[in-house]
Amino acid sequence: MTGLDAPGRDESLLCDVYHVGGEFPTLIDVYLAPAGIAEEVAASAVAVRLGATILLPDDSLDPSRYTAAEPDGTLRAVRVEERETDDGTERRLMTSGG
Repeated sequence: MTGLDAPGRDESLLCDVYHVGGEFPTLIDVYLAPAGIAEEVAASAVAVRLGATILLPDDSLDPSRYTAAEPDGTLRAVRVEERETDDGTERRLMTSGG
């Protein structure tokens, strides 16, 4: 991935991909991510590369709060409404801010 590579570093990833409904219809669980890169930095680089907003969990104990990585590389705290469906959890943005 551009911007995350370094000489001699293994760039392999293991991912599970799930398709659900909602505003964020694709869920990806990433395993074996490159060491030494913060999760938010990696998500921001992926969001820029894909031109899409990516949600990732934040470190709070609030289950409705996430970090959004925007297509321009911006990271911001957001609140998300979650609804369980037969296809998985649907997530929709409610508000910006922590």
